[in-house]
Amino acid sequence: MGRLGIDYHDVAQAIAELQGSGKSPTVDNIRLILGTGSKTTINRFLHEWKQKQEQPLSESSVPPELLQMIKGLWQALVDKTNDEATLYKQKIDDQLKEYEQQYLQAQHNIQSLQSTLHTAQEEKSILEHEKNQLFDNYKQTKESNIQLTERNNAIKQQMAQIQKEQANLHQLLTQAQSTIKQNQEKFETLRQENALALTQKEQEYQEKISYLEQEKTSINHDNVKLQFEVEQFKTSQQQLKADNNHLSENIQLLQKEIMIKTSELQSLTKSYQQISENYHHDQKLLNKLKTEKQSLEIEIKFSKEQYVKLEASFEEAQAQIQNLNNSLLQANQENSLLLKRVDTLELVE
Repeated sequence: MGRLGIDYHDVAQAIAELQGSGKSPTVDNIRLILGTGSKTTINRFLHEWKQKQEQPLSESSVPPELLQMIKGLWQALVDKTNDEATLYKQKIDDQLKEYEQQYLQAQHNIQSLQSTLHTAQEEKSILEHEKNQLFDNYKQTKESNIQLTERNNAIKQQMAQIQKEQANLHQLLTQAQSTIKQNQEKFETLRQENALALTQKEQEYQEKISYLEQEKTSINHDNVKLQFEVEQFKTSQQQLKADNNHLSENIQLLQKEIMIKTSELQSLTKSYQQISENYHHDQKLLNKLKTEKQSLEIEIKFSKEQYVKLEASFEEAQAQIQNLNNSLLQANQENSLLLKRVDTLELVE
């Protein structure tokens, strides 16, 4: 049952207006003119109008020539409408096939982009993991570098202390050598003085012997004096021997001390060489760590650049997906419009 105010007369009048303006009498066009009424009611009145139009006109009411003309025009109009509908339907079918192919291609592109997106996300996760590992390695390397720096400073302090002790030992050694040299000079002076004294004493004895030989008569008188002088000479000689022995002992003690200092100096030299080797080894290790640090910084920079590129590719892929979704939405909208047009044409037929 139609709405209030819509009847067959209103629908027929709207159809006449549409035919007068060259438009097809469809349900939507009729409703557009009437501005009211349900499509079911309008379709029912339209079907009734079409049945009445198909009824043959009586010859008594219409002249045969006019009737034949009307039938010819009607048939031509029907044929034209059918041809146009067939062509339009074929066009719609072609467009639907094209849209369907575009839709399938869009789905394929979406699947491909989703796969690419999934791969990019996996690569992004891998790169983030590698980035975290590189950052951890960098932190460990930095901590090791700090420890090595502290160890290097401690070694430098030890080396400075050793160099100070070595300087003190060198000073002591110089002093010992100077003392030994002075003692040797004293010993040489005493030896020369002793030799000179012995030579002088021998000369004196020779002179005294000559004198005694010449003065045999006074030998008894001079014998006491000579014995006294001999005793003094023996005492002086014993004193010189005692001084000589004391100097020899001092020289031996100094030589032993020099040997001990030399041994200590050799031990300190070996320690210094060992510390130097450890220092050079630590320097090599430090240089190696610096090289590894530079390599890690280069790899981190490269990973950041790759990460930026992947983010750009990911954003581009998202933009393509958005464009495809917009194209798909537009295609669906056009498909809906085409389906509505096909329904309208089917209703017209």
